[in-house]
Amino acid sequence: MIKLQRTTEYAILALKHILKSGQLPGAPSVSAREIAEAYQLPFEITAKTLQRLRDQKIIRSTQGVKGGYRLDSDLGTLGLGHFLTLMEGEQAIVGCVSNDSSCEYGTICSLKPVMGVLHERIMSFLNTVTVESLIQDAISWDVREKIQITSVSTPINIGENVL
Repeated sequence: MIKLQRTTEYAILALKHILKSGQLPGAPSVSAREIAEAYQLPFEITAKTLQRLRDQKIIRSTQGVKGGYRLDSDLGTLGLGHFLTLMEGEQAIVGCVSNDSSCEYGTICSLKPVMGVLHERIMSFLNTVTVESLIQDAISWDVREKIQITSVSTPINIGENVL
């Protein structure tokens, strides 16, 4: 099972906030403090996460009174697998399939080739999911949670989600 590091979760929340805020023309940049307060995240970790996103050229920062962060890349072309690698380093289902690891059972283990294929399949799948689609789904869920329905006899479609 793949488990995201906390900073990767913060990065996705930050990108969601930036994407929502930046959808309007002339929208102001978003500050680290605004993001941290909006999701009740620790400010220092949020600020470092934003710096990492900036270093990876996913967002850009501006200094000054109206400074903050804005998107600097197309999240619609950024696969989740690649994003995880940028944020957390190389991903591997087992240690022996990563490029920087060797297996202590190397000469007698017959699982490495199978695990290598499984690893490639998982990464290939993760890259079919874009960061933008993940965030747009999260935004859709935000909208869905705000809708109060007392009784409905037929499903209601909101985007791709069915209530």
